[in-house]
Amino acid sequence: MFRHRLAPRMRLRFAFVVVVAIAIWAVAAAPTPAAVHTFGTVTPGGSYGCPAQNRKYGNKYTLTETGSVTKITAYMKGNGGTPGTQIFRTMIYAADGAGGAPGTLLATSATATVDSAAAPGEVDFPISPAVSLPAGDYWIAQQSGGTSAKACLAGDAVGTNDFNTDTFSDGPSATWGAVNQDSNTWTLYATYDTAAPTDTTAPTITGSRTPNANANGWNNSDVTVSFDCQDEAGGSGVASVSGPTTVSTEGADQSVTGTCTDNAGNSAEATVSGISIDKTNPSASATPSPGANGNGWNNTDVTVTFGCTDSGGSGVDTVTSLATLSAEGANQSATGTCSDKAGNSDSATASGINIDKTNPQISAGTPSPAANGNGWNNTDVSVTFDCSDPGGSGVEAATDVQTVSTEGAGQSATGTCTDLAGNTASATKNGINIDKTKPSVSASPSPAPNANGWNNTDVTVTYDCTDGGSGVDSAPAADTLSAEGANQSATGTCTDKAGNSASATASGINIDKTKPSITPGSPSPAPNGNGWNNTNVSVTFGCSDVGGSGVVSASDVQTVSSEGSNLSATGTCTDKAGNSNSASVGGINIDKTNPSITAGSPSPGPNGNGWNNTNVSVTFGCSDVGGSGVVSATDVKTVSSEGTNQSATGTCTDKAGNSNSASVGGINI
Repeated sequence: MFRHRLAPRMRLRFAFVVVVAIAIWAVAAAPTPAAVHTFGTVTPGGSYGCPAQNRKYGNKYTLTETGSVTKITAYMKGNGGTPGTQIFRTMIYAADGAGGAPGTLLATSATATVDSAAAPGEVDFPISPAVSLPAGDYWIAQQSGGTSAKACLAGDAVGTNDFNTDTFSDGPSATWGAVNQDSNTWTLYATYDTAAPTDTTAPTITGSRTPNANANGWNNSDVTVSFDCQDEAGGSGVASVSGPTTVSTEGADQSVTGTCTDNAGNSAEATVSGISIDKTNPSASATPSPGANGNGWNNTDVTVTFGCTDSGGSGVDTVTSLATLSAEGANQSATGTCSDKAGNSDSATASGINIDKTNPQISAGTPSPAANGNGWNNTDVSVTFDCSDPGGSGVEAATDVQTVSTEGAGQSATGTCTDLAGNTASATKNGINIDKTKPSVSASPSPAPNANGWNNTDVTVTYDCTDGGSGVDSAPAADTLSAEGANQSATGTCTDKAGNSASATASGINIDKTKPSITPGSPSPAPNGNGWNNTNVSVTFGCSDVGGSGVVSASDVQTVSSEGSNLSATGTCTDKAGNSNSASVGGINIDKTNPSITAGSPSPGPNGNGWNNTNVSVTFGCSDVGGSGVVSATDVKTVSSEGTNQSATGTCTDKAGNSNSASVGGINI
């Protein structure tokens, strides 16, 4: 309530800042009890100061008795300029600062808002609960907030005014701090009561909110809480009630408490709770699964899962379920929506989804080089592949040429084509036969040569041909070497089905089928006139080889040592090929044994005295045991000479010239 008093206007020299909190509205006061008093400046000053925001200012007064301060009153008016309001509160500080300056904060009133168009009058700032102060010096001060200079405070340019900056939204500082002074006395006074109150019943307060919460119990905008205060009939009346409060902070289960105070200082509180505010949109997310490959493509259906998180506090209410993209194509997308319980919403889109589920196409060309008539190759075989992609992602990798270099039958070359989505296809060219290894061939001469490396018959060379791969296609027939000669050879060639060929040669074949030539010499010594020898007989042989292999052995001299008639000496000549020839010399008669001779008794035989007086004859017998036969013999030998101890000797000689003799002695004639 304003009590209107006209006064000149004066602007204060202060600048301030403001934040709106709770507005306390002055209400009609009940009749002032007889025990109510004031201290401060009650009479309006003749000038006005219009404070800026975030300033506090006041004057020091003396309280002469103990009192319970229930309110502070200021004489104010609107500035009359740009429409608007400005908020204020009042305080009481102890004069315990340096030199009696304001120090400790003792009481803070409710706030009050003054319109820029308000007429001059008193503005009450209730203090609840009332603060009891002993007699002493105190500072009564006012703090300005809101928009600068919308309202003005009455005062006079006399006395001492302390002022300082103080941020309104933080409440007044607990201590005044450093002060500034000028010459102003403001129309501010405190009302205090020295008598016991006659109203002991607290008033009734109820609160309400607007707008109401949604069905989930949440708001997505600021919520304003208002309070209604009633004092019982016959009571002291409502002194102050908390004004509308706007809750703008996000959070669950917030509350606002309002206070109602009657003129007797009784107060009551009411709390509007369960205020849940979420003004922040939830955060929606879209996640495709499976994720694209390194090329940005998928080759299966893509499921987009939508997630929702709510940082505002109300929690997620609804979120779009899964979306499945199954059509092939590039740059597809899926969008989902998320709502929280406060009604805020957000959406998310998974874009750039590329799907190609179709395998690429690949074909295999003709192997190069082509196989021969037997279906074989004897070199590496290359197969060229052609790749295209009908699914749309495009070819990423393809086997252009596959080369088969391994030997083997029934091989294959496989080419693979992969598109950017990871789909693959393959093509195979079968029936590739490769044999790069020559066949194995060996040559074997038969019969084998003798120890001297020669044959004396025709030599047949046979060939053995094997192939571990494609198999033998053609093999050589046997070769027969019949010509005489040294270091002859025969070669055979073997070819496999892949066209590989190999040859084998049997070399160093030496053939001599001609016997060597042998000639005998004359027996030595030559036989005697009877054609006999009485010693060993040697025959010398001459040997030569006309077949080419050369003489390996020959009977140079053959000696006949046995006795007999018509014996022969044979010489043999052998060449290196094993051919041999012989020659004989016959008619060799050998008798090396002396003939046998025997002497008969002398005839006539001697007389008794061992004497003969006539010629004495001795008959000899001769035989040949050596085989040649007797050629001459003394048949009878006659001793006719006189003499004593004479002898008669007979001789026997065979045809070989061997001779023997026998004597009969003791012949006395």
